[in-house]
Amino acid sequence: MPVDQFFGDLMPVKGKRRKQYKKTLFRGIPVDQSGTSMYDSYIETVDNNNLIPDFTVVNTSYHYDLEDPGDKIKPDSSVYLKEGLNLSQRKTQSDRLELHSELRPLSSQDAF
Repeated sequence: MPVDQFFGDLMPVKGKRRKQYKKTLFRGIPVDQSGTSMYDSYIETVDNNNLIPDFTVVNTSYHYDLEDPGDKIKPDSSVYLKEGLNLSQRKTQSDRLELHSELRPLSSQDAF
């Protein structure tokens, strides 16, 4: 089954057209070997263009979850639902985490 038919048959979107974005939207993000310079630019691009409505992306690359220090996991970026989010005490909040990502500027770099 072709992809378009699959989505049309099984996941139809009625009455609401998806917003179109420029294919070059992410091309201005700086790339370096470590990748750390790209985190804030990536997050700014996602948030400023409202790519994930009702959610916010946070640079958590320097912060592990203070309430779960056992693993000390520090995702490069974390996505949270905006409603009720308070980042003043904890940047990384495993209990509220919707999505995390490990960003790598080069395809030859393994995120894990």
